[in-house]
Amino acid sequence: MSDTVSEGIYEPEDLEVNLNSKISIIQHVSHRLGESDCLEHEENGNMNRMQMLQFALGCLRYKYGLDPNSNRTAISNQLASLAEDTLNNKGVRMPFTAKKQFYGPGNSNPPGMSKTDYAKIVAAILDFEWQGNDHIGDKNKVVSKTFFQDCLDSLDRPGTNDVIALGEENEGLFEQLYRETELNTANSLYDRMRTNYMEDQIDWTDIVYSLVAIIVPTYQRHSNSWTTKKHLAFVDSVLRDVPMPSIVLGRVSDSDPWQLIDGQQRLTTYMRYIEGNYTYHGLIFGEWPEWAKDRFREYQFNVEYIKANSDAELALIFERYNSSGKALNAPELRCARFHHSSALHHYIMAASGGPMLDDSISAQMRLGVSENLIEIATRAEQFRSKFRGIAPPEAEERKQVRQSTIKTYDLLCKITAYSTYRSIPIEKRGLKNDTPSAAQACNAVLATFNHGSTAHDVVSRLSIVVNKAASIFGEGDSGLAFRKLKYFGPDEDTGREGGFYPHGYVQAWEAQLQCASLWKLSSRQLDLLELNAYTVREKWLEWATDLEFGIIDIRQNSQTLWGRQDDWCKRLAEILEELDESTVHLTHLADSNTPPAVEAILSTLQYLYVEPESEEILNLRKQVLQTLEGMHPETHSLVIEELEKRD
Repeated sequence: MSDTVSEGIYEPEDLEVNLNSKISIIQHVSHRLGESDCLEHEENGNMNRMQMLQFALGCLRYKYGLDPNSNRTAISNQLASLAEDTLNNKGVRMPFTAKKQFYGPGNSNPPGMSKTDYAKIVAAILDFEWQGNDHIGDKNKVVSKTFFQDCLDSLDRPGTNDVIALGEENEGLFEQLYRETELNTANSLYDRMRTNYMEDQIDWTDIVYSLVAIIVPTYQRHSNSWTTKKHLAFVDSVLRDVPMPSIVLGRVSDSDPWQLIDGQQRLTTYMRYIEGNYTYHGLIFGEWPEWAKDRFREYQFNVEYIKANSDAELALIFERYNSSGKALNAPELRCARFHHSSALHHYIMAASGGPMLDDSISAQMRLGVSENLIEIATRAEQFRSKFRGIAPPEAEERKQVRQSTIKTYDLLCKITAYSTYRSIPIEKRGLKNDTPSAAQACNAVLATFNHGSTAHDVVSRLSIVVNKAASIFGEGDSGLAFRKLKYFGPDEDTGREGGFYPHGYVQAWEAQLQCASLWKLSSRQLDLLELNAYTVREKWLEWATDLEFGIIDIRQNSQTLWGRQDDWCKRLAEILEELDESTVHLTHLADSNTPPAVEAILSTLQYLYVEPESEEILNLRKQVLQTLEGMHPETHSLVIEELEKRD
């Protein structure tokens, strides 16, 4: 099974799967299968027979690389082999493959397969137990959310993996790691996790490796993700001496402490019990009976010690340990991949409110970020205030990646990637594809801007663009900035007419579109759009809700993401041309002796004199003029004089 991400892979609407939504699960299943588009389904998330057939074909392509258009014989042979493999499996039995045609219509002779048959094939390919009526209703034939959830749990997250051929000439390409395994008591591991807090140790070269301090890398996500149920199960397992997966530690140099590669949840949970932060059936650790304390302290973990050849290789080990199943999502893996190699990654992480690169002065100097990280970190609250639904950063986020951090980080990465990718020469970005997936674009951009000298300019531009986009498209409850549009019917209570209105929290696609369209504009053009924000918002609503060219209920893949971006950028350029032609620059009407303060006032009034003049504009103009009456009489006279020239 290949885990290489194909160009044009479908991207789900939301970063995280919503397990309460059947459609959200289907979107993420489509993504993990490597489909170019979302699997066809009905509006309620159900699938009909033909849609389930396409799902089965997608699974055959994912698992065995079979092309449904040219390899029908190969598909028949594979299904026969699969049926033989599952013959003794009570969970998925496939005797129907010998009696029915895979592609045949339902009334053919021999008969074609049913929706349930195709669903059983999916379950067999993805290797999960068939639940009968709990997967597809016997009477109503509705495909359950449980079925799609089982599919999702059986699929790896897409990633990249360069496979090296096994030839004699390639032996040297498989550079081996140094590995050593030993048993360590849980209490000794706890002491080593706390060593850095008690001692100011810098060099660990002369200390026995089994006594060297253990640190959690800053690119690791927040450690408090286990539920109470898992906490209790962990204590129960320790007290019963149930074996657990190995703790994996890694480092590059003997002078460094060990980095915790795998096992963070186990060790941090252990620490919290020892320190009395958690209770087991109402008892903190100090209140446990002595036999329980002794067993808890003396429990032995199998510990893997890995000596990597470079920081990049150490990050790769972390990535591979966490690249399958539900362990880490794409941006979390991105954090590990670029921790040692990209200045832009650290700038965006700092701007997101997350950990700064303060654990390695040499890395700071190598990446050229030492002077700017703190300054950029001060912008985190401002960034996140623009994104509806993301709370201001907490102090703890500076120590370890949390969910709100990673959501902001991923959003800023995507905005930057879709705004800059095509400006990077092909030889630098390493991809010829002009419409890459979000993951490919993000990785290429982070790899390109790998030093502070260039990355700082990018993150500075990012700050300007995000702020301008928020102002132009509108913030607040009714603002259109970075938000999805949804149709609402008339509301008698509020008097609201039926139509499209902003809905929910910040959305990546809308943020990408709006910010990418502003990225290359001049300061004058940005100011002009800001002064005419009302017009821009009207045009955005008109374009975004267009059934043919807009972004309402459209399936997202790399082609549509880039295609719609190109279309909106073109539309915005037309808006700018229209504004240049129709807007009367009142400041130009003032003579050279007009005070700067008056010119500034006139400049801010430009958008009130755009043709055609709507009733709303006329009312707003009236309100502004009434407000101006309270200014200094001399200044007020000058403003009125210049306004009269316009009239």
